[in-house]
Amino acid sequence: MRTHKQLKWLLLLGGIFIHFVGWSQERTVTGKVTDAKDGSALPGVGVLLKGAAKGTSTDVNGDFSIAVPEVGSVLIFSMMGMKTQTIEVGAQTNLLVSMAEDVKNLGDVVVTALGIEKSTKGLGYSATKVTGGELVGSRENNM
Repeated sequence: MRTHKQLKWLLLLGGIFIHFVGWSQERTVTGKVTDAKDGSALPGVGVLLKGAAKGTSTDVNGDFSIAVPEVGSVLIFSMMGMKTQTIEVGAQTNLLVSMAEDVKNLGDVVVTALGIEKSTKGLGYSATKVTGGELVGSRENNM
């Protein structure tokens, strides 16, 4: 019985050690994402670590920070209306990413009450376009 209990503790400690060794082999990569057209910061750009379920997005200043493995890290930068970029990190710790517009991929997107996005061509029913002015004009006073 005692050896069985000791084996459990040994396996637990070994697992914890392996976890910390794997965790210590990560480093933080920071950077800024800008618009190639005018150099302005791009907030809300998705930054994903390729092959992992790890990601972040840029803040209002276009800045990001993400932990990546020491070796073989590839980051994918994506935003609606912009060309997706794939960048191999290498030994870099600070990236400056410039994203260009992708006009051909822009189109009408319909967000339904169910949260499903579809193009207007793919809908099986009619769609009506409502402008912001129409929404403001139809506002009723609420007692």
